[in-house]
Order: sequence, then structure tokens, then C-alpha cells
Amino acid sequence: MSNYAGRNRRRNVLSQPKSQLRIIFIFALLAVVYALLNAYISIHALNALAADTLTLTLPKGTNHDLQVIVQDNRDTLNWQLGIFSFLSFFMLCLAGVLISHRIGGPIYHLKHYMEGVMGAKTTPRRLVFRKGDFFHDLAETFNQFQEHEGLLQTKDDAEPKAGPDAPRSATPAKGSHA
Repeated sequence: MSNYAGRNRRRNVLSQPKSQLRIIFIFALLAVVYALLNAYISIHALNALAADTLTLTLPKGTNHDLQVIVQDNRDTLNWQLGIFSFLSFFMLCLAGVLISHRIGGPIYHLKHYMEGVMGAKTTPRRLVFRKGDFFHDLAETFNQFQEHEGLLQTKDDAEPKAGPDAPRSATPAKGSHA
């Protein structure tokens, strides 16, 4: 069972490009929305702080120094926010690729397996997904369906039957007088 799962590794990243790109797009959109909201909140908060420093009545010369410090921190935060947003975008896109691969892979495998069986290119066998794939219960249900339809030999069918309906051997057993 695991031997086939090892052979089941796909070489291309996008086995179902249309569906997988849609999932990646959703993750990228989430990253952009997150970055924009974070930027808006951070910049709004720092602008409010900078405006508050103008209303402070501090000793002469101190108010100016405080405004310079707030402005410098705002510029530093903008750079940090930009780098963080880029990294978040990259990481969420990568997560989208990995998750879509774990979703799309089993569907791709099931589709091509069924096409192979229908076209007589593949002999019926137990369907096995990769270890990290989603939908392992789908593979098990599909295997039960194949057994029910007689495409796979069940465990009960593989064992020899004993009793009146069991097939008789052509040669008599030892000690019998046939």
C-alpha cells in the first residue's frame, strides 16, 4: 500500500491548474487585504500620535525633538511594514500552493485512475493517496465501491472457502478413498 503511495508522487506543482490557481489567488488576496488593513491601522495610529505631539506644550525645543522621533519611527515602521507585507504575501502564496496541491492531488489521481480503468489502460487496484493528501476517506470509500461492484477482490474472496459450496480439488486428499 505505501509502496504505491511512493510511486504516486507527482512531478508538477499544479496538477489542476485552474482550481489550484483559484485557491492561490484567494490566499494572495487575503495577504494583500491583511497588509492593507495593517498598514492603514499602523499609519493612522502613528499619524494620530504625530498630530498629538503638535498639541503638547512642552518646554521650548523638546516638542520639536519629539516630532522628529515620531516621524523617524513612522518611516522605520513603514519600511518594516512593507517587508512584513511582502513576506506575508510570499508565505501565504506558498501555503496556497501546498494546500491546493494536497487538495488537487487526490482529485487528479482519482480522475486519471478512473479514466485508465474505463479505457482499459489500467487494471483495477486499490486506490492509495499520498500520506499528506486530504480525502483519504474518499480513497477508502472508492475502494469499497470497487469491491462492491466486483472490480476488486475482497479479503473474503481471496481466502479459500470451506464447506459444501467450496470448489473441489481434482486430486483426492491424503488418506481419502475416492
